[in-house]
Amino acid sequence: MLKNYNDGSVTNSKLYLHGQNDYPLLEKDRTSAAAENLAIYVYGLNGAIAKRSGATVLFLLKDHLGSTRVVMDATGLVHTYYDYDALGNLIRTGTTNEVAYQFTGQEFDESGVHNYRARLYDSDLG
Repeated sequence: MLKNYNDGSVTNSKLYLHGQNDYPLLEKDRTSAAAENLAIYVYGLNGAIAKRSGATVLFLLKDHLGSTRVVMDATGLVHTYYDYDALGNLIRTGTTNEVAYQFTGQEFDESGVHNYRARLYDSDLG
């Protein structure tokens, strides 16, 4: 699947390669003509458990809902963390936004909503 979006100044594109259960296995994000980011996701029984981007492998630690809570590397260094309210609004995060798959393991995309593939969920509306 190819998704194009505009952030106000540059048109970006993101290519998804989906696997079993419609989980995206690979994301190729082109933010400009010169820059491309390739992210490969590893899935367990309850969604994404790791993300590889270049030589960096990050592990996604999740809660009982499948929401990403902590992102860390193989040495145990925490790269970022996420805290949510009951509806999925991000109320606290670390310094960087390492992964798009956040509340209940679904993608929080550039339109500002959670993409559940069958529907979009706006946590501000509930």
